[in-house]
Amino acid sequence: MLVENYGKQDKDALNFVNLAQKEVEEKGGYFALENDLNNQLTRAIYISNNMLKLSEYFLDIIIVDTTYKRNRFNLPLANVIGIDNYGHNIMLAFGLLTNERTESYT
Repeated sequence: MLVENYGKQDKDALNFVNLAQKEVEEKGGYFALENDLNNQLTRAIYISNNMLKLSEYFLDIIIVDTTYKRNRFNLPLANVIGIDNYGHNIMLAFGLLTNERTESYT
């Protein structure tokens, strides 16, 4: 990530992609994104190595919560939450979507 791009709204999506890819390369996990024909981000998902480990144990209850257009990307943020043995919420994944149609979650 270039320091001069940090915090600039028009570079936020690029910074997000670069940070997620770097994290997966260095520490493991999973990151995938999809762009449209104009090379605009349409959806992305990030799962850290720790989130992957937690998902091996806590998949009994899964909650997918989506906030609609409340971030700098103006895209819905999808949080995938599990519940551990103590009843605490744990983050299992998160992603950005262009819209909230069923196909976007696939």
